[in-house]
Amino acid sequence: MQKLSKLATTYKQNIIQEVYLEPVTAEKYGLTKRLIFRRRQRMQEKNLVIVYFDGVMGDIPYCSNMCMAYNTFRVRQGAIKDFRDLCFQHQVALVFPYASKRSEVLARYFHKILQLQVDGFYCLKLKEMKAPRRGYVGKWQDYD
Repeated sequence: MQKLSKLATTYKQNIIQEVYLEPVTAEKYGLTKRLIFRRRQRMQEKNLVIVYFDGVMGDIPYCSNMCMAYNTFRVRQGAIKDFRDLCFQHQVALVFPYASKRSEVLARYFHKILQLQVDGFYCLKLKEMKAPRRGYVGKWQDYD
């Protein structure tokens, strides 16, 4: 049986004993849609770090002659390990600039498969991004 490091053991214990807060805003608010919200109560006094997935953590490979499947994406080497460390020290919201279905697949992957302690997963409505920016900042009221 594989031995877990002290950090990994603490991480697994924190998942089991965690208390989560409820969101304040509606699921769809302005340009954003909340996919998963699991704000940790013990982290509510920590700083909020908003990470934009595309280009920072990874991306979706694009090929002009074919449509890629919803579960096709790339993650930068070392990004998950560093992101996990960031989640231990801060509240983290991960923002996806993709269609709702694709963003949900990515959010479920990061939440269920990789078991990252992310406080919120959001997607942006790209079609409305060209319009005046209404309601973008209001979504972060969940973290006040």
